[in-house]
Amino acid sequence: MNNLQISLSQPTLDKFIKIVLAQFRQESPLTKELVNSNGVKVIGNVQVKSITIESLTLKEPNIVDLNKIQIAFELLNIIVEVDVKRAHDEIKILDLPGKKYDIAISWDFFKDEPDIRLTFGIEDFFRPSFTASLIWLINGRDIAGGLNDFDVNDFNLADGLGSQIEDRVISAMKDIIKKKIDNKYLNKVLDYIGDLLKLLPVDNIGNWIIKQITDNQALKQLVEQAVKENFKPQTLYTAPGQFEFGADLNKVSISLADSNPIVIAVKDEHLTAWVSFNEL
Repeated sequence: MNNLQISLSQPTLDKFIKIVLAQFRQESPLTKELVNSNGVKVIGNVQVKSITIESLTLKEPNIVDLNKIQIAFELLNIIVEVDVKRAHDEIKILDLPGKKYDIAISWDFFKDEPDIRLTFGIEDFFRPSFTASLIWLINGRDIAGGLNDFDVNDFNLADGLGSQIEDRVISAMKDIIKKKIDNKYLNKVLDYIGDLLKLLPVDNIGNWIIKQITDNQALKQLVEQAVKENFKPQTLYTAPGQFEFGADLNKVSISLADSNPIVIAVKDEHLTAWVSFNEL
């Protein structure tokens, strides 16, 4: 059997893979329901903009570990929908002698479903680490690098997002009330209603949402899905269907072997391919 050997060093592969990653594109966002419980719904949207690495490490038998991965996002947000408890009542604003001087203010807030719908960009709060590797595969005459695994590790959302969610939900509730109550009576109505937090379907709603997302790992899985679905196998080398040698009238060719014509392996910090051809 005749063999053609091609061996690529780790630095060469490092440059090739960085070029490949620079062309990574996720054309449209992925959307997934992350939470739907107790009157709270959270929807996640993810669109990866770019992937970069610091370096790579070749591993036997045919793996490339990607080191210190950084991901930038075109879109990374959550949409929070909250069904607020209905608040309807009436108070007298003036209580002068004689009923004809009484001014009754009535209200009926938060009848809609959902009452609150807010969008939160979370890239500044999203600080996980990533691990990934490529695997070299043979597809016909092609040697290609495909995604072997991609994992979001140490998944957490930084402190501050929970309080931001709660603050904006309360602010949105006040905005709804302001639209329905004359400004001069607004403070009296708010004082009468009291703590708006009691109208929310869960206690500590911001931290509750963060815990749900963290525990069910739905956002983590959405980011992983965005990368895995959009990383396509990249051809490193295509073996010739035949190998020619000699010159002019002496040129001859031998065809690619019929069985297992290509073998690849990582050894001595090189990726090596052996391409086998039939006998002349």
